[in-house]
Amino acid sequence: MAKFVLNTNSVFTLGGNSFDCLVSADISETVEKYLSQCAGQTYKEAVFGTQEATITINGEIETDDVTKINNFALKTNGALNFQPNGTTAGDIAITSTSATIEGRSMGFSANGIAPISVTLHLDDMTVAANSA
Repeated sequence: MAKFVLNTNSVFTLGGNSFDCLVSADISETVEKYLSQCAGQTYKEAVFGTQEATITINGEIETDDVTKINNFALKTNGALNFQPNGTTAGDIAITSTSATIEGRSMGFSANGIAPISVTLHLDDMTVAANSA
């Protein structure tokens, strides 16, 4: 059975660059809806349009890892691969051929670990089981 559990085997990459310490992830999908109000209709008719998908990942990075910080800078774009439970066959794999970072926030602490949150716009999204 597919699992959606973050652990030490979790995989998240954007353009081949990994995000090592995931704490949580949220996926949001929406679709535009217009209610037609043509004269004479008894009921308003829903017309569905453009879909949108975003993913927000939250985690921790070392504050002295400038390369890692820059790998997840605003407007960074690339293929996305997210495997919450790792690469085990049958577990969930979420992919996008093109994802762009549209928001990022970071914190800094005395212990050298920086909490980071990154929100990405997905041009497409596929949810499937990992293959063997």
